[in-house]
Amino acid sequence: MPGEAVVIVGAGVAGLAAAVRLSARGVPVTVLEKEQVVGGKIRQRATPAGPVDLGPTVFTMRWVFDALFDEAGESLEHCLAAEPLTRLAHHRWTDDSRLDLYANPERSRDAIGQFAGLQEARNFDRFRKASRDLHDALLEPFLKVEQPGLFGLIRGAGFSGLASLARTSPFRSMHTQLTHYFRDPRLLQLFGRYATYCGSSPYDSPASLILVAHVEQQGVWRIRGGMGQLGQALHRAAKKLGARFQFGRAVERINTRQGAVSEVVLEGGDSVECSHLIVNADASALAHGLFGVAAAAACPLPSHSVRSLSAVTWSGLVEEDQMGPDHRQLDHHNVLFSADYPAEFKQIFGEQRIPANPTV
Repeated sequence: MPGEAVVIVGAGVAGLAAAVRLSARGVPVTVLEKEQVVGGKIRQRATPAGPVDLGPTVFTMRWVFDALFDEAGESLEHCLAAEPLTRLAHHRWTDDSRLDLYANPERSRDAIGQFAGLQEARNFDRFRKASRDLHDALLEPFLKVEQPGLFGLIRGAGFSGLASLARTSPFRSMHTQLTHYFRDPRLLQLFGRYATYCGSSPYDSPASLILVAHVEQQGVWRIRGGMGQLGQALHRAAKKLGARFQFGRAVERINTRQGAVSEVVLEGGDSVECSHLIVNADASALAHGLFGVAAAAACPLPSHSVRSLSAVTWSGLVEEDQMGPDHRQLDHHNVLFSADYPAEFKQIFGEQRIPANPTV
């Protein structure tokens, strides 16, 4: 591929990562982005108090980005100011009960014991081990491979990995699996929230998502200046390697010639020729013809009528003197739970509406 032009549609994190990796290998790259900024879901908005993240607010799985910046000849430490969080998250319920989880698992265990009793602290030990074992079983044969699938997982997991999967009962719902570890409904609510990280409900998503608990135990970071700085750092690294960026022009159509991509037509009629194309967008956008009929054949139509969600977000700026004395309990990452978790997901997925009493 070196020497052959590649066009990337979309400067979200996946598009930026592809631009960095290809440019590092000597491939000429042009990135087309309809917005005026990079980052996709991790973009920011300027406020009188400084930039506010409009998407994710904490940084996990740092090893992925360490490897990416290393491939670019950079280091994450040099490109970003990332600070590890001692307190991973502050949780609060409508009865005003509160629980903090920490980077130190023993400290989390003690906090759970004080919050819900000694047996639930012991249950946390069991849960933490199951989450770690599942993560380790899936890391190489599933999480790290380019095209993960069931048969590759079976080949790569080995006997011990498959045993870990079997113990997790991946065909159970996440909520059902959690009831094998915890009795306190607040802890079921807390650890069930990991399903929302991929836009799903803990009552419908597979039990294998408990591995997210181990991902957080591996470390959560805050990026100084906000998560938007990650997109900016990847943009700088790609440009330094020679990638070109065009902003403010949406892609209207993808044309093909003899079954292969030939050009990308931009809003307004200009076109960019290419021999290879990466579309950093929802695959169903291609399948439904949003990039033209010719490109629709590149992806099959989604087989599921019910889709997972991305997010609905509100961003607000509140003066400190308007928050009352209790706001000092808040930390960088806070979860304020609803009183009725099943009703919340029923309204989202069953009634397809914003919940009357959402978790925030």
